[in-house]
Parts: sequence; structure tokens; C-alpha cells
Amino acid sequence: MAYEARRFFPKKTIWCTNEIIHNPVVNGDLQKMGMGFIHQDKATGLKDFSVVNEGDVVLLPAFGASIDEMAHLQAKKALIVDTTCPWVARVWGAVETGKRKGATSVIHGKAAHEETVATTSFASSYVVLKGIADAEYVCEYILQGGDKQEFMERFKGATSPGFNPDEDLDRMSMANQTTMMRSETMMIGKLVERTMIRKHGPADLNKHFLTSNTICDATQDRQDAMYKMLGKSAAPPASTMYESLEEEQAELEVQLLSTKIKQSTSSAAMENKMKGPGGDVPDDYSRGVDLVVIIGGYNSSNTTHLVEICEEQEVPVYHIDDASRIGGASGLENLIEHKPLATPVSVAMAGEGMAIARDFLPRGAVRIGVSSGASTPDNVVDECLSRVLAIKAKVDAVPASQAEAEVAPASA
Repeated sequence: MAYEARRFFPKKTIWCTNEIIHNPVVNGDLQKMGMGFIHQDKATGLKDFSVVNEGDVVLLPAFGASIDEMAHLQAKKALIVDTTCPWVARVWGAVETGKRKGATSVIHGKAAHEETVATTSFASSYVVLKGIADAEYVCEYILQGGDKQEFMERFKGATSPGFNPDEDLDRMSMANQTTMMRSETMMIGKLVERTMIRKHGPADLNKHFLTSNTICDATQDRQDAMYKMLGKSAAPPASTMYESLEEEQAELEVQLLSTKIKQSTSSAAMENKMKGPGGDVPDDYSRGVDLVVIIGGYNSSNTTHLVEICEEQEVPVYHIDDASRIGGASGLENLIEHKPLATPVSVAMAGEGMAIARDFLPRGAVRIGVSSGASTPDNVVDECLSRVLAIKAKVDAVPASQAEAEVAPASA
């Protein structure tokens, strides 16, 4: 849609309210097509829409835009092209439903992420939970009460204006940032539901807990595939509080609403219906791989999760954003410039904090794993694969004696 916008409006000024997706190649293409990006103040998060004039075209990114932003652009009489991912819009629908029923939205995500900022704008009351530790803290507060000031300090910037944990945790509606881990989102949902059963009893559960299927499978599918590629199995997310509540409620025979996900309406099933299922993949990954190249934007949350899995399993991993990072100036040197996990995103986005791994491809047989973020274009992955294979062929073509001579230290 973003590319088509330029073809459809060849003479109009086109603005993007944010990166269309977290991929530098795609965003670079849009800039080359003459599209501008709205400046955002890093300190305040505010965007400068003063550059947008009546009749300009404005693209909303895949993460969506807040209600205030959309209203402001409509007031300026801009032409809006909405590229919001349908799975993100699905989350918004769940938040709207919860709001109509007077529920506080419990959102599994990162409060400052563009998608979560947009999602929270649809809620009248919300709290954003980064992970299971946050969820356990909130659930303990629901059951035992606690220090209100401590609660608000812990969730500073992650609650709605005027949020009161002593009043706003009585009725909860689940939602999520689509790039978070599905298994963790489901665990948080089950934990909140068990907590509401403990607090209000199973008979009144529906009055205090709402949920719907807003989980996008793309992120989890990539993570599952990564573990399989490494010859490992992902450890399911654990919550000691959930285990305790589950054991306590074992005799209630309650089927949790948060586990009733209709496979026919899952994002994977619906995508297969539209595009057709993917091809067969190898089953034998028991040996794992020797190294992994992961391709995706440095500010891509789901791409970073893949890197974290490799680091966790102690497999050499190289996170790159495009093929220019492979092969040096000639494109055929045996080196790769990559972002270490420890390098902050802001530093990497400024072109700093990168590492260079020389001789990253060994001679002889090697199993190379390749994966990419959900927003990485296929042609970018193809270009990276082509460079890796070309370098590998060159490395293997050099006689062993010559290769050893090239790396041998000079004699005195």
C-alpha cells in the first residue's frame, strides 16, 4: 500500500507518521520515492505535524496510529492512507469491546512501542505489562492489596491518566502487542483469569474477566522455528503464582476462557486461507546449526527476540539489517558486520556500536541457519543468502595449504 500510494498520488507531498515497518530497506525505498517522515522528539515522544498541509497524503504505519494523531490529521484535511496491520486492528477491537463493558485493558507489551501507544489510545483505562513478573505483581495487588504509590512508580508511563489500582483492577480485559511472545501472552491471560476466579469466584468470572483471540502467530512461529533450527525446545513460560492458583482451583473444573482460542480464526489459519500453506520443511534438526544469520531492522522487537534465543542457546549469531553488512567492500570478503545484542538500539540506528566478525564462515561442511524478522522483505533475505553462499564457495575453493599460509604469523 505504501508503494502504491506514490503511484496513485504521483504529484502530491506524502508523509509517513513513523517508519512504515521496522525495516531500513523498506523505509529507505520510501524516502527514495520522495516520501518524508514526520520528526518525533525523542525526549517527549511528540511529533511535529506542522509540516503537513491540507491535501497532503499521510501514511499510517503497520503499527497503527493513536486516535489523537488520526483526529489531528483529519482536522488538517490530509488524505490518510492506512497501512495498519489487520492483526493490530483486531487488538484495537478487543480494547474497544472491553471499554464499552467498563473493563480496564491489561496489555502485554512495551509501553513506549509505537503499536502499544496506538492501542492504549483506544482504552479509557489500561495498564501495560512487560512480562510475567509485572503480571504477578498486579495479580498479587488484586488479591492482597498493596502500596499504591509503589504500584504507580513501578508502572510509571504504563497506565492511563488518573489510573487507580485500588479501583481499576476489578474488571479486566486482555490485549497484547502483536510482536510479543504468544506463549507469554497466554500465560499472563491465564494468570489474570485464575486471579479473578480466586477473587470473585467462578460463577462471577464473566463479570470480571474478558478475553478474545488477539494473538498474532507470526512472531511465535518464527521463535518456534528458531528453537527447532537449533535442535532445542523452548522452555514454556513459568509463573509460580499461576502454578499455585492452578493447584488450588484443580477441583473447580473450570475451563479457562483465555485458553479457548479458535484455531479457525487464528492469524496463521487465516493467512493460510488467503495465501495457501507454506511448503514442506525439513524435520531433522537434531544436530542443530553451527551459526545463525538473522536479518531484520535493529529496532525490530520480534527480530531481537530471535537473536536472544541464539544467545541463550550459546550459538554464534549475527544480526544484520541487509546484505551490505556481508562481504566488506568487495562483497566477497569472509567477514560480516553485525549488531551485538548488547549494543543499544539507538546506538545501532546511528550506525555505531557494530562488530566485525572476520572468517565467520569456516572451510568445509557447516550448517548455517538463516532467519528474519516478520517485516523483512523476501528479496532482502535472498540477497543475504546469495552473498553468504558466494563467500562460502570462495572460502572452500582456496586450497587448505594456501589458507593456512595466509593466517600463519610472519616469522622474525
